[in-house]
Amino acid sequence: MMAAMRTAPVQAVHDALCEAHCWLAALTVRSPRLDGGSVVWPDIVRTVSEAYGYSILPLSWPTPTAAQITEMDRRLAWIALIPPEKYVLRRVVSLRSIVHYWTGRNLFSGRRIAHILGCDERTVRTWHQTGLEIIVSKIPLDKQPRKYKVPELPSGEVRA
Repeated sequence: MMAAMRTAPVQAVHDALCEAHCWLAALTVRSPRLDGGSVVWPDIVRTVSEAYGYSILPLSWPTPTAAQITEMDRRLAWIALIPPEKYVLRRVVSLRSIVHYWTGRNLFSGRRIAHILGCDERTVRTWHQTGLEIIVSKIPLDKQPRKYKVPELPSGEVRA
């Protein structure tokens, strides 16, 4: 029971970081160049048979709102709560929370991070868990995500 209560905030923080990285990936990226020069090709003439299922609008994730961007900045700042001397933990937590915004799958698996860092996959899992526990211990209770809140029992009942 205690282990489940301990891992619930850790999982909630991990999910919040993943969601923040999704919002970061959904931001529209502007070119660093000025909008002065561009090439415009003429529209392709399409017949009805060619246009079946054709859509001019590209598939993209909706741009985050201002509130979501503010929340994203707050959540990504949690990674800085890990002490600077534990930079490997920062790197592992950051890489593990980067997810593809369409599929929701991690872009960096534990095995891939282990290959990048030159260590074992089980070590990466331990570092990830340790980094998240450090973040949970430093976030005030009122600021922690409530996604995995333990349900309250009806009044008068005591949990065994």
